Amino acid sequence: MLRLWIEKQWRAHRWMAHVAVALGYALVYIAIRPLSVTFWPFAAGLRVAFLMLTPRRHWPAMVVGEVFPLTYFSIQCLSDLGLTWVILDSIPLIIFAMPVISWFRNRAGLFPTPGMVNLTRLLACMLVLSAMWASINYTILSTVRLPSGSYAIPPGTWMKYFIGTYAVLLLVVPWIIMIRIRGRRYILPLLPLRTPITHPLVRDVGIAVLILAGLIGWYRVADASTQATPLMALFLPAVWLTLKHGWRASVVGGTLSLACICALLAWGTEPFNQQAQTLMAMAVTSLYFFGARISEQGRDYGRAQQNAHQDKDVAQNALALGEERLQRTAHALECVGMLLRMDYTEALKCCVAREEWEYFNSQAERLHRHLQHLAESLYPSAWRERGLGAALHETIGKALREAGIIYDCDMVGRELRFLSPALQAALYRVACDAVTALSSSPACTAIRMAIRTGRRQGRRWVVLRIHSVEDNRQVAYAVANSKREGVADVLGAGLRTVEEARKLVLVFDGLLDLRSVPDGKRISMLLCDQVPSAIMPASPIRLWVE
Repeated sequence: MLRLWIEKQWRAHRWMAHVAVALGYALVYIAIRPLSVTFWPFAAGLRVAFLMLTPRRHWPAMVVGEVFPLTYFSIQCLSDLGLTWVILDSIPLIIFAMPVISWFRNRAGLFPTPGMVNLTRLLACMLVLSAMWASINYTILSTVRLPSGSYAIPPGTWMKYFIGTYAVLLLVVPWIIMIRIRGRRYILPLLPLRTPITHPLVRDVGIAVLILAGLIGWYRVADASTQATPLMALFLPAVWLTLKHGWRASVVGGTLSLACICALLAWGTEPFNQQAQTLMAMAVTSLYFFGARISEQGRDYGRAQQNAHQDKDVAQNALALGEERLQRTAHALECVGMLLRMDYTEALKCCVAREEWEYFNSQAERLHRHLQHLAESLYPSAWRERGLGAALHETIGKALREAGIIYDCDMVGRELRFLSPALQAALYRVACDAVTALSSSPACTAIRMAIRTGRRQGRRWVVLRIHSVEDNRQVAYAVANSKREGVADVLGAGLRTVEEARKLVLVFDGLLDLRSVPDGKRISMLLCDQVPSAIMPASPIRLWVE
């Protein structure tokens, strides 16, 4: 009931919101006026900030909030500057900015999406506002009538107005834009509220501040002939921040550099000061474009990485599905073998003479063994019944020992059962292919396999190392032993080259290394389990920044 009463009262007294906006704008304007000078108008940044952050229905209230302070301060100069200047100076400049900002927001696509801003349109809007306000201020200044006569406007005054206004907008507007597009999610426009102080951007900003402090100290102690060097170097920390962190870091660095320039140089008539201020404003503008391009490339890289991760997910799921089908096929083959054996026994009793049973029994056993061999090569029974560790230890060991090769498998822990089905399938298939490749050498006498698993940042990994021991004295025995040729059939090896195995390992963000060691060859592999897509970075070349 209380909530409904408050909403009812608010609807009945909506004019109070306009009064509050006008009063708040007037108070802020009066507070920052002592900080504003002729060529450093912080009031320009205040106008753009309110126009960007407040709804259009409150814009007339801001006009009222600016009229009264302007009129009060202008009347105090009536006797010195003349009535015409007082009347023109009392006109709030926010009136001229309203149609410009409204056009850029509605027609020019300043905010193409709710969470992004078109940086090109934003800087164009700032340039238009700076040129317009500089022209208006120059026109008002031309109406000054001193008690001693007409006022002679110094040369370059319009440019000073323009650069000063544009520099203020460069300082204020990007921060206002970040608050506008990020304020719905974060209290701070730059970092999430829960981000620790050890965030890389916070650390790098601290380093940049120390560098700027050192450059300012160098400028203070340098003589007039060398002061230009530290002054121009004030731009370098901003470039460094931009290269590392993109557009938002360029805003931080540009703000710090402009603030240092403001602290070191007065907005006077000296040509060197004006040139330095103009150069810094142009440099910060270019820096914003540069930072936007870096941020855009970062988003492109994030999207490419996201697509690659999705492709890997598809490949891993396809591999897991293929292994599941092989498992069902192997089980079906075993069932078919049992059924054939039972049917064959019944057929022998009914249709074959007793003295011929031995021949037909041998044929039936041969068919049964062939089906079992085929089922084992597709999907070993040890894997189905006791897990991947048993298949690596028993199935591979049995195939190698039958071929006359010594086999040893070293596994620590039981972490293999916690791996994803796709990673288990890839690990077994790559291990079979590696063992087949190493055992194909006639000099191979023993194979040692070692498996280690672990977990890093929530992601499981497995390392497989297969070492073959070779002895050239055993080549003749290996050539005479024809069973070595059947290792590939027993294990169901399908990859013919190392490159094919390496491509399979890359699906799991892994590495494969084949090298020769003093007593043989060694294959080492690292495979990592898949990561959920939600934790991957999200990141056309458009200067849209968020």
